[in-house]
Amino acid sequence: MMSKKNKKVLMFCLCLSLLSGCVQQEIVDDINLLTAIGYDLEEDDKVIGTAVVPVYDAEGKVSNIVYEAETRASKELRSKFNAESPDPFVSGKLEVALYSKKLAEQKGIIKLIDALERDPSIGSRVFLAVAATDVSEMIEAKYGDIDTGRYLSEILEHNSDRGILAETNFHSFIYSYHAIGEDPFLPLLVLNEDKVKIDGIALFKKDKMVGKLSDEYLFTFKVLKQKFSTNDVFTVNLNDDIYASVFNIKSRRKFSFENLNEVPEVTIHFSITAIIKEYSGTNITPAVIKEIEARMEKDLKKKSEHIISKIQDLNADTLGIGREVRGRTRDKWSNKRWDELYPSIKIKVVPDVKIRETGVVE
Repeated sequence: MMSKKNKKVLMFCLCLSLLSGCVQQEIVDDINLLTAIGYDLEEDDKVIGTAVVPVYDAEGKVSNIVYEAETRASKELRSKFNAESPDPFVSGKLEVALYSKKLAEQKGIIKLIDALERDPSIGSRVFLAVAATDVSEMIEAKYGDIDTGRYLSEILEHNSDRGILAETNFHSFIYSYHAIGEDPFLPLLVLNEDKVKIDGIALFKKDKMVGKLSDEYLFTFKVLKQKFSTNDVFTVNLNDDIYASVFNIKSRRKFSFENLNEVPEVTIHFSITAIIKEYSGTNITPAVIKEIEARMEKDLKKKSEHIISKIQDLNADTLGIGREVRGRTRDKWSNKRWDELYPSIKIKVVPDVKIRETGVVE
């Protein structure tokens, strides 16, 4: 006679088999897995959507099939792509979504992002970026024997996780867009012959791009934006002939405020520790280390002040200073008042750099 435990196991297995018959099963060979999608703005407010689907042969080599369609709403794109293909399109493997600079500046991108946000198959780690060149050219370009979506995502992923690009993905953009007292940003990409390069930061006011920071400010922007550690190298020029390269950088930042209930004054403190990797002089003495620290502080402060002046002129609260103020003055917070105050408030930067070791140089 069957025990109660065995009966429960049997019933569970029967339920699973019944449920599996109700679920729409998709065989990988019978679907088109989108890995990258992009949007260009054309005349008459028409949006051109370009998507890439990797196809692997028996030897594992990949070829990228590109689809293109014209639309006024991103939700129509999949239907238009499906009309050109015998197999349905699936977005669960999407790696990157690109938006042209023209589109981001003139129309904004939140309506296009909304389609991604409503798709439960798309993960929060999808990367978003603005393309300084035509998106269609960037997606159609050949990057060797690699899936185009994977190629683009790897550039953004390793620079964000371990390099000098501030943390950026689908989730962080949506969070900053909806946050009170903060505006989003995205990496700015450019196509240089057969390679894609991070050309800087696209600055947004809500969902429209209002300006950019060039790539020379990437490291400093990350210092101002978040706590991080990286093995990327930062070069400090001491004079025309002498320089030092530091790595294994660890950075922390914090805010302090004065006059919160009137016109706030903000100080951004950041501390950096690093190891000297290379020095073009003869001997590294305590005096040389002090000089390297002082020069690095001076360079970072100068670049920080440029970034802060730029985002204040654009009235783009990219560093989330308003969110920090709101957290300390919640009962007196006013969005309208902050928009009026933010461009002219005093924001000071206090850097502190410490060289902990001199690596293999000694």
